[in-house]
Amino acid sequence: SSGELIFPIYCKDGYIISRQTINEDWGKYFLKDGQIKGGYFDFGETTENIVICEGFATGASIYEAIGNRVRCAFNCGNLKEVAINTREEYPKAHIIIAGDDDHNTKENPGRTKALEAANSINASVVFPDFGENCTEKATDFNDLYCLNGIEAVRKCFEEVPELVFPSKTC
Repeated sequence: SSGELIFPIYCKDGYIISRQTINEDWGKYFLKDGQIKGGYFDFGETTENIVICEGFATGASIYEAIGNRVRCAFNCGNLKEVAINTREEYPKAHIIIAGDDDHNTKENPGRTKALEAANSINASVVFPDFGENCTEKATDFNDLYCLNGIEAVRKCFEEVPELVFPSKTC
């Protein structure tokens, strides 16, 4: 129907394995019986620096802010597999895991899974820094973009270290 965004989910061999639909109310739906594990959607084509994040809107915000390739893994449970596949495909790339900060969810899965993915491939990790504008629902780089603008997103990526580091929470 009109107003829906539909985009492909690719596997490590470059084939389309499923799709995600986002409706007008930002409801997210995957193809019934479609594969998501290891699947991704890319913004951009650079291979020197690759950012891996969870969702499509987050990926779009990061890509607009920094212009490097951004690979969307769709959820935190898929970050590690996408990270491992990306490292195999681009062994010399500086890979950055852009984690969500699910500060209001038990055990903060966005942060936990991002750190796990980064550690699995010796990648950098970065989380959104909301500063004084932190709200209960703000968790990802798209929220940061909406609250504080594109420069706030860009600033988070300006001094990303080469190795995994713990970051303060919101």
